[in-house]
Amino acid sequence: MPSRIEHKIENGMELKRCGKCKTYKPLDAFHTSGGRSWDNLCYACIECVNRQRTPGSRRGAVDRYNAIHWRVANEEGYLKKGIKVKVSKEDFVEWYTAHHFRGCLIDRIDDRGHYELSNMQLISQSEHNFKIRQDNLERLGIVEPEGMRYCYGCNSMKSESEFYKKKHKVSKINPKGLSENCKECDREKRMERYYNHKDY
Repeated sequence: MPSRIEHKIENGMELKRCGKCKTYKPLDAFHTSGGRSWDNLCYACIECVNRQRTPGSRRGAVDRYNAIHWRVANEEGYLKKGIKVKVSKEDFVEWYTAHHFRGCLIDRIDDRGHYELSNMQLISQSEHNFKIRQDNLERLGIVEPEGMRYCYGCNSMKSESEFYKKKHKVSKINPKGLSENCKECDREKRMERYYNHKDY
């Protein structure tokens, strides 16, 4: 437990010293500690805690580095491919904090390659979804002709008109906002969910 630093009174207001930024702030600028400190307030102020948790910070980078290590050591897909983490924590943190942007995901450029700086990039969620689809199509040896789209539900090539268009799926890489599964497969999934829920 951090050493006790007494509060001080300034202009009639009680202030606590933040253990991170070393400044005195009003008591409501701190989260409660659940009885784990002498004054029942956290060691650091809310602002410092939030800054520490920001994905682009060093702490956020370390969290993502640890998540990669866990994934490689526990998830079957990575174990089968023999994927390794071949970048040090310090190098990863420096790279991630320099290139981070809101909502970014860590992606291996070559899915068969390891986690190393030369094979990593930060991409958006929509870019990631597109890459997964393209990788899957390439793995299956499928090329989508103009106006056609492959349905993963029934594993067949169909006209784009046979897919629902959804506004939340519209992006630069999917300008028409087409679903992954055709209308028929979407309907079957909805009915399956309905009957499964009805049984309860």
